[in-house]
Amino acid sequence: MQAIFFVQLFLIILLIFEVNVYKTNEVFLPFLHASTEKYWRIRLLTYEASWTGTIVIIFTLLPVYLVNSLNKQKSYKLLVFITSAFFFLYYTIHSESKGYLILVLIAILPMLLKQVYQNKKYRKYFYLSLIFILMVATIIYNPLKEEISKHFNTSITFGTRLSGYLASLQTFIKNPFGVGFGAYLDIYVSNLRSIVNLDIMQQLNLNEIKQYLHSSNFLSSKTYFFDHLVFAGIPFLLFYYLFFIKRYNQLSKLKGVYLVKIILAFLILSSITYTTFSIKYEVWFFLAIIDVIEKNKKLEDA
Repeated sequence: MQAIFFVQLFLIILLIFEVNVYKTNEVFLPFLHASTEKYWRIRLLTYEASWTGTIVIIFTLLPVYLVNSLNKQKSYKLLVFITSAFFFLYYTIHSESKGYLILVLIAILPMLLKQVYQNKKYRKYFYLSLIFILMVATIIYNPLKEEISKHFNTSITFGTRLSGYLASLQTFIKNPFGVGFGAYLDIYVSNLRSIVNLDIMQQLNLNEIKQYLHSSNFLSSKTYFFDHLVFAGIPFLLFYYLFFIKRYNQLSKLKGVYLVKIILAFLILSSITYTTFSIKYEVWFFLAIIDVIEKNKKLEDA
């Protein structure tokens, strides 16, 4: 618990510094990144801003779950609640990752509200915090709606993501058992080219995705799910179900793990929409923790 809490504190300090630098001309800690060029978004030592969402959700909700389940002192609990709330709100307010904001708005907040309301112990806190929560939802919703409506046809993000999804699905349909890692460079690019050339796609900003047609650098659908769907096809779908979906269903049967279940739901949704997991240390770390939690819960119920 202490190790996770100290990591959270480190990330909070890092976030505060980054928020105060990323809109300036100064490059924030360039020696820690693969490129020393200016990056105009928050990324918490990751390569892309879209990768920060899983870090924030895991190191916001996991400490809260652990401090409750381990029955720590009230003062320690209060401290963890405050730092977790600050971390989540401070990042959410400053985040420009549209994928993160959408998932928080349509998945995380509703699930949190539902779980808190269903818990008699915390129901009174639900009523007290309802206005505050609605304010947070409004803060997220208004700029997100404006950002999407204003930049849907011009934003690189939408054009890149949609093209990647469609090209991956087309590759999977034609190669249901996957194309492997070698043929991927040729087959996926070929399908990507056919998607990019569709008339309906021409209204989107395809400048970034078109670069993948001439180079293998950063060639990806930008999601864990669709990348591996191309690589392994139906066998990957089976693995994905057993490793993620079945695990979520098993957690749903256990009591007192709703925060863990919310984190896993966020990971599943983000893996489909906008995040890759290959070098996401916090994702695999969290999945390992789930195994421990499941075993302990089963022992308690035995």
